[in-house]
Amino acid sequence: MKKGMIIFWGLYLLFFCIPFPIIIYTATASESEMPASSMYWSWFWLAVSAVLWLYLICFFVNQFLLIPVKNKSIIQDILKNGIQRKGIVTDRIILKNETTKNQQLLQLKLRFENLNQFFIEDELFFVDSRPEENRFEKGKEINVLLNRNASSGPPFFVLEGQKTQYNVRSMVFRVLGLVLFMTYIAGIYLYFYNKESKDTGWQFLTFMHPIIFSGFMILLFVLVYQLILQPLMFGKKWQQRLLYTGKKTAAEIRNVRQTGTYVNEQPEIRFDVSYTSDKGVVYQAIYKKIVPLMDLSKLQREGLIDIFYNDIKPEKIVIPNIFKD
Repeated sequence: MKKGMIIFWGLYLLFFCIPFPIIIYTATASESEMPASSMYWSWFWLAVSAVLWLYLICFFVNQFLLIPVKNKSIIQDILKNGIQRKGIVTDRIILKNETTKNQQLLQLKLRFENLNQFFIEDELFFVDSRPEENRFEKGKEINVLLNRNASSGPPFFVLEGQKTQYNVRSMVFRVLGLVLFMTYIAGIYLYFYNKESKDTGWQFLTFMHPIIFSGFMILLFVLVYQLILQPLMFGKKWQQRLLYTGKKTAAEIRNVRQTGTYVNEQPEIRFDVSYTSDKGVVYQAIYKKIVPLMDLSKLQREGLIDIFYNDIKPEKIVIPNIFKD
């Protein structure tokens, strides 16, 4: 669902980043023979556009190509050097059943000990190539391997004996997408230079020109996704790391309220808690999480609740289960 929502909004926003600036500029462009910028300003705007597009190329190459390579390398390292734990399957959802290939795409929820030997639960998407063996039924015990270096995650754990390989079809689409993106960048420079330079070089450039404004809009949406939407929808990376490296204790709930922030019409909930560390020091901490509207009545609003913390930054906590038992 989250993946589908990202694809939908990605295509929706793509319109405002690529064709929309060109349509607006073309409709409002002046027929004046005078250059829009001085020579020095034109070189400034050209440099700005080059920096914008270079950053975006690096960002998308990293997201589409380098991160999958890095993740595969991390998984291989975990399989070789990971810390073994016994895990219990607490939930299993069959997302896709490919009978012709005799395999299933599963969403597994597992319970096992973290690096400090406190029990946690986490999810894993996994392709089961032997579904007839029912290895991942609810309640089954399986071996998992933890990432010794949690700072390099995700991924933070894998199943013992898990095989990893690239999704060839996905990688082909990623490469094609990058090629189209770079073709668009080259094309927009060539098209407008041939159309508007009129022996004045790049003096047609201004901030609102599509060469710059299109890149600026894409960068703006990238930053909004990275800094705001991604942490709200998927959680912050430090919270995932804390789940694997933190210590568990019971905290007293002092207050539970909505922050006023919404993502896809789902409210963000703030928990104010106090807890005592294993060293006897009392801390106040805040935890925020997006919660579906239908689950608001299930929130635990008083009493004691389990949290994870560490001694380096005790004000940062994770509440693994915010609902009533």
